[in-house]
Amino acid sequence: CPPEPHQIWAVVEAVVAGLTQGAPLPPPGIVGADMVAVCEECPRERNVKHIERFYRPYEVDPDPNICLLEQGLMCMGVATRGGCGALCPQVGMGCRGCYGPVPGVEDQGAKMITAIASVLDAGKPGLHDEAKLEQQIEMALDSIVDPAGTFYRFSMAHSSLRRTRVGNGNGKGAA
Repeated sequence: CPPEPHQIWAVVEAVVAGLTQGAPLPPPGIVGADMVAVCEECPRERNVKHIERFYRPYEVDPDPNICLLEQGLMCMGVATRGGCGALCPQVGMGCRGCYGPVPGVEDQGAKMITAIASVLDAGKPGLHDEAKLEQQIEMALDSIVDPAGTFYRFSMAHSSLRRTRVGNGNGKGAA
């Protein structure tokens, strides 16, 4: 996403204050961005649904009043720093995560995986069959297209994922 006008103005003000008043520049990456998640800026209602699978945007017509993630549409808003006014979710498109992780979160993708776990409708009351529960969870997660690319689109370099290489031709990765 391009910077919003208020963010550009905040940068100009910070630079002018630094040059004319000797004020220190703010830390890189936060000028104009909020300290809360995109979800806090989003007018959609949360905590109303649980899902069994995820959908691509063309597969469903989302309810304009309910959280996109809770409708099975991938939305990174819960793991993404606000400041954009939740423009994408407001028009029915899930947040892509372009402002990076919320403050205090080192791994944006891991934060997103936690959020997904909170909306999955797995383990319904009375379900004691562990194999069936595992199958439900696996089916829901399999409906996420390109999880690594989705969860780490803008933050892979800062993720806790480690690159591996094949060593000695045995097919086992080595860190």
